[in-house]
Amino acid sequence: MIARRIPGWYQVIRVSEMSDAYQNLRPLYGDMHNHCGISYGHGSLEDALANAREQLDFVSITGHAHWPDMPVPEERIQYIIDFHEMGFERLRASWDGMMNTLRSWNEEGSFVVFPGFEVHSCASGDRNMLYKDLEGEILYPSSIGELHSELRRLRKGGRDSIAQPHHVGDRKGTRGLYWDSFDPSFAPFVEMLSMH
Repeated sequence: MIARRIPGWYQVIRVSEMSDAYQNLRPLYGDMHNHCGISYGHGSLEDALANAREQLDFVSITGHAHWPDMPVPEERIQYIIDFHEMGFERLRASWDGMMNTLRSWNEEGSFVVFPGFEVHSCASGDRNMLYKDLEGEILYPSSIGELHSELRRLRKGGRDSIAQPHHVGDRKGTRGLYWDSFDPSFAPFVEMLSMH
């Protein structure tokens, strides 16, 4: 039995009365935003993939890649800037090797791996970039408009991707999402919960 709300009351529907449209579908479980030591995080990529494969159908391990409007360097926050820049460089230097590792763990129909990376932005909010296929490069957009232009260019070339917004609960100006920068054609879903 399934209860569904219709104006003013609930209706109980027997599963046998439901349309056959959903009969052949099954739920899939995954994690589209996970980190490890490929940029700044902890643990190996292989451990992150092994842990995901034990309980998920799909995963994207997203390294931190870029922050075009990072705060202006000053002594008080220099350690934060250095920490981010070292992580960005680590991902850039290991990108090709990371992609090879992702390809070796991907098992179509069983455990699907989506390559991705994270772009920070104080102006529009952070985005996780996820490629549909096991190919792609790190993008370095300077704005949300430039990011969307890059995604359009990739789609025209046959390479689909999304830009999943996250940190939706953070304050504007601190990498929280600006909803006026949201474009559902590039973001079919948003992150609703973050361990932050």
